[in-house]
Amino acid sequence: MKTIKDIYDSKKNFFTILEIMLSILIIYYHTYPIFYGDNRFSDVFTRFLKVNLGGVIVAMFFTISGFFIIDSLKKSKNIGEYLKKRIKKIYPPLIFFLLVFSLLIAPIVSDIDKFCFIVHSEYYMNYITSNLLFFQNNSYAIYSVFENLPYKSAISGSLWTIKHTIYTYLFAIPINRYLLNDKKNKKINKFNIFMVLLFIVALLGETTILNGAYEKIAAWNPNFSLFVEFKMFIKLLFFFCAGIFININKDKIKVNKYIVFALLALVVCGAIISKNHYLMYLVLPYLTIVVGCIKCPIRINPYSYHIYIGGFAVQQLLMYYTYPNISFAVFVILSIILSVVYGVISYYLTENIIRKKKVS
Repeated sequence: MKTIKDIYDSKKNFFTILEIMLSILIIYYHTYPIFYGDNRFSDVFTRFLKVNLGGVIVAMFFTISGFFIIDSLKKSKNIGEYLKKRIKKIYPPLIFFLLVFSLLIAPIVSDIDKFCFIVHSEYYMNYITSNLLFFQNNSYAIYSVFENLPYKSAISGSLWTIKHTIYTYLFAIPINRYLLNDKKNKKINKFNIFMVLLFIVALLGETTILNGAYEKIAAWNPNFSLFVEFKMFIKLLFFFCAGIFININKDKIKVNKYIVFALLALVVCGAIISKNHYLMYLVLPYLTIVVGCIKCPIRINPYSYHIYIGGFAVQQLLMYYTYPNISFAVFVILSIILSVVYGVISYYLTENIIRKKKVS
């Protein structure tokens, strides 16, 4: 029976295309609240699977991230090189997005005088800085921008995950140093124990048991976003570490169609009994990596991150110029097309910065 190691080809795999597909699914997922302005309408996947599609997609992104990040960390000469690669990966597209929508788009669509908007930098500087500094709570809006749309004011509904991405990148350092290797540089069982504990805490987070504790922590220091969003961080950390777990055990984890069919059947059963928010912790990491390992000779540029961080704002901009004279179906199609176009443009405009030196 083949293992993950047997089917994974570092040069010919499906991961890049899978991530682009996931970023497009996020655009689709966001069309419902952006178009309707409330939670009465949900996408077909959420209705069928009985689990939030956006949460599933983000979990898959973090699983893929963990699968690759541990190799990047091990290949880095030191922690400084590892962090430098991560910064070059995250920040150029993020800075490009924030500057474009804060300094170019926002003055145009603002409800106040454009010159007045630009002069009063406090209107947009908090938005820029809060989304660049990962230890602050995100600001999703700029004063006077998109205030009359169904989904009021929000510009960057996807950027909340960036700080969690940074947290997990940082968390990988002690994981690699203290849990994965002993003095002889051999894998040990500490990481497995850590994964079991993390799995239990993440599952408890899906219940009401820990909600009171989370609320007390948030009330203690609401400006410290790690604690305010501790519940979400633990969830995403689990999927990130699940990706690491699959990577370091890829020579032992078996792959065949019967396992895949069994897990898919479990998802269907979970949908029937409305328990997929628990089952995803068991099913999602394995299925994500197996699908990503599918051999694919097509080489495509990694546009997914650019599409992901810019898509929400592109959709709001589309609503600004077309609502209410646009149908939902047309809005979905145009949202996907324009978000992909933005992602491609962002990729090529920041390419020289990101790829000046090889980033893995």
